[in-house]
Amino acid sequence: MHAWSGFERPMVESMRTAGVPTVVLVHGLLMNVRQYLPVLTDFIATMGEADRETLIQTRLTPQAVRSVGCPRFDSAGGAAQTAADADRAGAKTLVLLASQANSAGVQRVSGLVPTRRLLRAVYDGLSRDPAMQLVMRLHPADDMADCERMAWEQRGVMFADGALYGWLRKVDVVVTQASTVGLEALFVQKPLVIVNLTGEDDLIPFVKEGVAVGVSRAEDILPAVRNAFGHVSRSEAARRRFVEMYAGAVDGRSAERVASFVAEIATQGTVRSISEREDQYAAWRPREGSVECLSEVRT
Repeated sequence: MHAWSGFERPMVESMRTAGVPTVVLVHGLLMNVRQYLPVLTDFIATMGEADRETLIQTRLTPQAVRSVGCPRFDSAGGAAQTAADADRAGAKTLVLLASQANSAGVQRVSGLVPTRRLLRAVYDGLSRDPAMQLVMRLHPADDMADCERMAWEQRGVMFADGALYGWLRKVDVVVTQASTVGLEALFVQKPLVIVNLTGEDDLIPFVKEGVAVGVSRAEDILPAVRNAFGHVSRSEAARRRFVEMYAGAVDGRSAERVASFVAEIATQGTVRSISEREDQYAAWRPREGSVECLSEVRT
């Protein structure tokens, strides 16, 4: 989203030289504010108002940031569970574990444990109850080798390949650290468990906002999954509020809002100066040895 990749940055700078404004579309939940600064583009389209407010606090002008929802969610309206999906009497409890773009073996992101450690902790916890079936949803950027995947499959772990919403209809509980899949689980009113084994604050306030059950110790994972069913029935108002704040409007029209924003920028947008970008980064450069998380920015 920060346009720092080997392709995006040269493109943005080329457009700046030509006096052409640029916009970036946020396609996930913002976690660590440090990795997004300085924002190189002139405009940003966020999913929900929560992330828009956070970016405005980093000295971006309110006019430069707009909440548009997420085009990827435009198909979410048909993801609600049907009676046929729910009719699995006698079947095991399906627990979907969604990983992050966080290498299967190396901790690259502060506030997230590597996928291998997360998978091992959840597997060990759920294995204590034969009625639990673990279903692993790997992030596309996770680099789990085929042989490792086969080893997990031999232990009984299923892998959720294919369309996400098809799996969200089938499973009973969703477990993650801070993945956008957690937000999508709320779309379809699935119980959500947030596992944070880092000892640090949660990157996304699912638990703080009352829409998920939180776990900070591996031995508590199984009880949390069992308790999540009762939690979801008590948090409907919080769920609706959270989805609105973090996902924006899930009405099938996000792509239209993105197109409208781009058209508006094309006719009225201006290019930010380099000094504006540098001032923004200087104001939010993390303290030495500290981690700037969104929980700190918003409090």
